Amino acid sequence: GERGEAVLVALGPLTNLAVLIRERPIALEQAKQIVVMGGAVNTPGNVTPEAEFNFYCDPVAADIVLSSRLPITMVDLAACRQVKIGREQALGLKSATPLGRLMLDMLQGWFHRELSREEFEFCDPLAMAIALHPAIATATKVDLDVGIEKGELLGATSETGGPGEITLTQDVDSSRFFALFGRLFELR
Repeated sequence: GERGEAVLVALGPLTNLAVLIRERPIALEQAKQIVVMGGAVNTPGNVTPEAEFNFYCDPVAADIVLSSRLPITMVDLAACRQVKIGREQALGLKSATPLGRLMLDMLQGWFHRELSREEFEFCDPLAMAIALHPAIATATKVDLDVGIEKGELLGATSETGGPGEITLTQDVDSSRFFALFGRLFELR
């Protein structure tokens, strides 16, 4: 069938999406694109040396989604690490809008709780930005495996080396990302 206009953005573990693929695969056949924030391809993980949190939480679900042959764009940790903000800069931001102040309360609150952390990576906002403005990043087609066996590779994401159907985000134009982000929240 022909693809529709719906773009789905998955910002957490992929359990629900995998269940939908298994139980009602037709439900996603018309999705134009599924943007997945997760995985760590050719970069260290953030929960184990190899695995990113969302894929580590449910690696079987991640494997089901990535092997579904659906139009998936993946925003992994390597992409997220290109859009980060330092503690001092984040704590100095202001916004005149309620939405901007809410976002800054969350961001600045994170820095107040995470005293040992000097940078914040905008993982979920980057996935949303790529869904809305794909031109802010380059991408390449890859085939990926997710480690589903217990052990040190559980949740790890690796390229198989073969041709693939997954669009993996590569180089992010961080200045364009932050311009979009700044306009949305009217940051100063």
